[in-house]
Amino acid sequence: MVASAIGGPIKRVSFDGRTYTTAGDGECQRDLGGNTNTFSPNGDGATGVWLQSPRGWKMESVVLTINDNQGDQKALQDAADSGEDKPVNFRFASGLTFGGKGNIEGEIKWSNGNSRATVTFAGPGKLRKQ
Repeated sequence: MVASAIGGPIKRVSFDGRTYTTAGDGECQRDLGGNTNTFSPNGDGATGVWLQSPRGWKMESVVLTINDNQGDQKALQDAADSGEDKPVNFRFASGLTFGGKGNIEGEIKWSNGNSRATVTFAGPGKLRKQ
């Protein structure tokens, strides 16, 4: 029997020693990292070569719940300000966890209406199943 694919929001994110809950309706995009291929034809038009450019991993549009009483936004900003790779893990609805080292890409803006922030995480190498 083939298992069905399980979709759904990220359950939690662990980043730089802190755990964040996520929006129950949040949708993000995962890029495990690897190579980006570009085909370059030879002069004969019948043959060519594949050019590979390495790229890091990325988790885009992760919606985190921000607790001001616990200093969540400040902790995220402090980690981003360090400019260093930090340990990060993403627990998915399927029960699987993917992790790597990376940091926050872009701004960390808190929304007062729902106490959440949409964040993009990125890092070198590949995001791997734990």
